[in-house]
Amino acid sequence: MAPLLRIAPLNTPLRRRRQTFAVLLWILFVPLSLLLFGVLLLQPTTAPLALAYLIFIFVDAAHETGGRPSRAFRRLALWRWLRDFFPAAVVKTTDLDPAGNYVFLYHPHGIISLGAFINFGTDAAGFAKLFPGVDVRLLTLEPNFRVPFFREILLFLGICSVSRQSCQN
Repeated sequence: MAPLLRIAPLNTPLRRRRQTFAVLLWILFVPLSLLLFGVLLLQPTTAPLALAYLIFIFVDAAHETGGRPSRAFRRLALWRWLRDFFPAAVVKTTDLDPAGNYVFLYHPHGIISLGAFINFGTDAAGFAKLFPGVDVRLLTLEPNFRVPFFREILLFLGICSVSRQSCQN
């Protein structure tokens, strides 16, 4: 019987190991965020801060007003490693006027739309270089902004809620 888990051989290139690490980290962001929040909530010294943060999550409307995008965070090497694992790319077929408003549709979409995330949620695929001045915002479901700490990752990437109010902003 074959083992359920096979470890990569030692001669696996560092480049591929980084790509695999990026995928693993992306998969674990939500569980690790919830675990960290649970640990903080159970510690008597950090529980008040955790509760205050929980209240902040439900009061803060940054996900409907453009997020808190950080250009440096959008350009992290981690996102390029993720891009290289799933060879994702933005293909430019026309110029876009930076003063215009555009809606990009992505299919297939779903709960794990990594192509959309890599191309529009980060600068890993070079969208900002291909379309200078076009402010792109990936939209996702509201419940994603209720997960402690994970929501901050989304907000730093400039990802917003797909709500009507967010789209009107």
